[in-house]
Amino acid sequence: MASINGTSDDLSHAGNPNHKKSLSEGAIKNRWLIAASAVGIHISIGSVYAWSVFNLPLENAFGWGKSDIAITFSLAIFFLGMSAAVMGHFVERHGPRKSGMVAACFWGTGLIVASLGVKFGIIQILWLGYGVLGGIGLGIGYITPVSTLVKWFPDRRGLATGLAIMGFGFGAAIGAPVYNYIMSDVTAGKLGMSEEIYRSGISSYNSAKKILKEIHVHNDSAEDYDMEWLFSAVTAANKDEVLALLPEKLAKDADPQLDKLNTSLTDFQLAPFWNMRNTDKFRSAIASGISTNFLIVGLTYLVIMFAAASYIARPPQGWMPASMKAAVDSGKKKIIPDLTQMTANAAVKKAPFYGLWIMMFINISCGIGIIYTASPLAQESIGLTPGEAAAVVGMMSIFNGLGRIGWASFSDLLGRANTYTLFFVVEIFAFYFLPNITSIIMFQVVLYLILTMYGGGFATLPAYIGDLFGTKQLGAIHGYVLTAWAMAGVFGPQIVARLYEATGSYETVLHIFAGVFAFALAVSILMTIHTIKARNRMTAVTVFKYENEDFIRTQTTLLNEDGKSAINTKLDRNNPSYAALLQKNSFTGEATIFGRLYETYYAPLTDESGKLTGAIFVGNQK
Repeated sequence: MASINGTSDDLSHAGNPNHKKSLSEGAIKNRWLIAASAVGIHISIGSVYAWSVFNLPLENAFGWGKSDIAITFSLAIFFLGMSAAVMGHFVERHGPRKSGMVAACFWGTGLIVASLGVKFGIIQILWLGYGVLGGIGLGIGYITPVSTLVKWFPDRRGLATGLAIMGFGFGAAIGAPVYNYIMSDVTAGKLGMSEEIYRSGISSYNSAKKILKEIHVHNDSAEDYDMEWLFSAVTAANKDEVLALLPEKLAKDADPQLDKLNTSLTDFQLAPFWNMRNTDKFRSAIASGISTNFLIVGLTYLVIMFAAASYIARPPQGWMPASMKAAVDSGKKKIIPDLTQMTANAAVKKAPFYGLWIMMFINISCGIGIIYTASPLAQESIGLTPGEAAAVVGMMSIFNGLGRIGWASFSDLLGRANTYTLFFVVEIFAFYFLPNITSIIMFQVVLYLILTMYGGGFATLPAYIGDLFGTKQLGAIHGYVLTAWAMAGVFGPQIVARLYEATGSYETVLHIFAGVFAFALAVSILMTIHTIKARNRMTAVTVFKYENEDFIRTQTTLLNEDGKSAINTKLDRNNPSYAALLQKNSFTGEATIFGRLYETYYAPLTDESGKLTGAIFVGNQK
């Protein structure tokens, strides 16, 4: 959906010297490189989803509990949502370059502080660095490039935002293997062994810990069994004794793992690893690997995000790609205006804002719910082993990322309101029938489809905000709506856990979610009706050229008092909008034009050098 808003780039910044600089530079920049810079920022901060690679190393290094370690990630996601809301105005006021650099400072510094927390073994410092400082950087970095991309891609809003937010989804796919490599390389070096030996040993050690934990969970009588007992049983060829203590499905998974453990324990090359596993040197080496990793990636992301932010700038006022401009000039493409040009504070007073918030909260909460239940549900519904179910869960992140670019791009054709409506129609049926699917292939098809829509909801959101409220303060409005993410991140897992405790069935949980999606569908339909009615009220769009100190209507839907086209007529110089446009400022207000009362919005157009060339008018007839 094309938008005139691509031609009125955040006019609240008129007179801001930083903004004027971005206008002159924007004309020579390549919008695809702008998009690539945005992806660079989002891939950097999207690595937060690789947090799980630190869980076991932190446990092995310090013996911290899983819940204490998990607080770090929860804090990061919470501060992501909150900082996006609070700092949205900062992003709009200071522009993407400065905001991107601030995000880089918070995220990079947060990782460096996290490095110190691990170095000193103080988890509260880890929470402060990664969770609080890093989380603030995540929130600012998430919204920084989005509104700028919308303005560079007035012809492909969904594609533009989908590209950036896809980067956030795929950040973990890049970050996780890099993190593992750094931690393994440093730890192996500290222990004086090859990385291959360390990787082999730690893999078997972690498998042994997992098997022992499962034995303790499922057998109260085995709570005194320790790692030494397990190692003795395995090396003494008493594997069946161990397997007998596990439920059937877990035993099926554990069987090959115990064989691998036996091979590892009896491999003389791994003897140095097993001899050091309970020593302070072993724990210190793992801690050094984690600390060094945080330091290296913190500095690396700082450089990448600074470089990316230094290139990002807003486009010149009135800019549109050559192909779109030619299509508009020839009449082949009709400019479809945004419904309004609202400030963030005005948007939060409107019903559509809360419609978006409710839809996002439901989509995210239920999406988190399916991520939370996917593994046990796959084991219960289609009989997968825990290992097989883990592989299914691993594929979910790929479809999450693909859904971000796919659905956001598709929304350019289908329309944002229709895209969300389609999401909720499909998800009602998908959530209702998923627990009863017994086909392994069909189960995965439906599950992965749900994940594409979970990711697609994030990526389509900025373009939807632009359609409803314009891009004047899109970043700030986006930040406000993302509080739904913060709330869903806090309450989503709790909702799932409590529903399961109350019902004892994941099937019942997903059926309840299907009902919740029915409510989201109703909200989406109301949003669609609102959009249609608002479009019908939007009866006037005009493009002016500036010539001899007059603004002359060259394209317009306005009719004069005689009912004829108002093309080639001039803007009344007594109209207060005239003085504002001469100062290259936007103007909002009410005016009677050709005998009809309108809510009006005027925006100046300039060339690459900042010279006034014309204006755009959007009027809603009252």
